[in-house]
Amino acid sequence: MNQQPTLFERLPYEGQATAGPEHRRMGRQCRAILELLRAAGSVGVTNRELSEISLKYTGRISDLRKRGYRIECDQDRRPNGLATYRLLAEIPAGA
Repeated sequence: MNQQPTLFERLPYEGQATAGPEHRRMGRQCRAILELLRAAGSVGVTNRELSEISLKYTGRISDLRKRGYRIECDQDRRPNGLATYRLLAEIPAGA
């Protein structure tokens, strides 16, 4: 009888990436948001500006934070709902 492995017993395909999320390639929207945050410096970028790059900008900010970027969000209790995001720290070059 042929012993075929089940779906859960299969090994990864040869050449399949098994690296963690910190080693994956950065997407276009994450790169654009990171460049905008870098350019803004201590002034920061509003959520309105970020939504021009990605409507799900909070997900892209979360992706950047998972990669090690320290990003701060200042949410003022304004009636217009604006929040300001600032890049506080970059990832070390060797990480």
